Amino acid sequence: RKLSDIFLSGIEIDNPLLDRVRELGEGRARRIVVSLSGMAEWSRNAGVTRLDLRSYKGGVFTGVPPRRRVTTKLPVKLAGAA
Repeated sequence: RKLSDIFLSGIEIDNPLLDRVRELGEGRARRIVVSLSGMAEWSRNAGVTRLDLRSYKGGVFTGVPPRRRVTTKLPVKLAGAA
């Protein structure tokens, strides 16, 4: 709650959302702060002053690296090949 008061000043955030951020961030301050900073940016862009589980559509930083994208390669035709 204290970190949210610092990083989300002027924005109300409900306790279930804070609990979810703490849970997904495994209670680590750095992960929680990164999530709160992202929430502040999201709320500014969305023009909202109150965040809850239902209204917040942004991400939560978990520390898990993004998954690698798998691309399918198209067959390449060489010149003169049948």
